[in-house]
Amino acid sequence: MSKLVAVEYLAAHCHSCRSLAPKLCKLAQEEFQNVLFVKVVVQADSDGGVSAQQQAIAQLLGVDRFPFFQLFKGSAGKVAEFTANLSADSLDRLRWALRYYSTPCTTLVDPSLQKGPASVLVAPGWPVPPNDA
Repeated sequence: MSKLVAVEYLAAHCHSCRSLAPKLCKLAQEEFQNVLFVKVVVQADSDGGVSAQQQAIAQLLGVDRFPFFQLFKGSAGKVAEFTANLSADSLDRLRWALRYYSTPCTTLVDPSLQKGPASVLVAPGWPVPPNDA
């Protein structure tokens, strides 16, 4: 079974990124030992900004704000992406996504497709049964 990989993109000059770090460490150690956490640090240049090369890489990856998370799961690839901060709602959404995508049997199911008991078998990339079935 593939492990969920949570990639956090952060900037050295980002106060929210630094403030969130202890919470993420606690989540990783206490609640989500089955998730691989990876940090991708965007270093600030001498003026405190981000270099053109780093901006291009971030743009290619779809990262336009910090801290930004992308979740990857095996052959499904990227299953979620979002930004997070220290607010209770944001941390709850982060916990939900980590729990949802790291739980066996639900890791590939798009929540918007869950309309009935049989819909649990539908995952991104699979044919979706007609509405009248």
